[in-house]
Amino acid sequence: MQRGTWNRLKACPDCRLSFYDRSPGATKVWCGMTTNGPQGRACGSIAKMRTYRKRKSENLN
Repeated sequence: MQRGTWNRLKACPDCRLSFYDRSPGATKVWCGMTTNGPQGRACGSIAKMRTYRKRKSENLN
């Protein structure tokens, strides 16, 4: 808390796991873009694909 790094402790909006944002601008949103291990999730990739599919289906209608 004294170093002012608590704003880098975030919760992933997809899986709700907490993570420490080590990006230079503290702009990381998801816990990961790729799977990290056999049980890992690619929350960022999953969310981006979900948004893409929604946008694509809206353009078809």
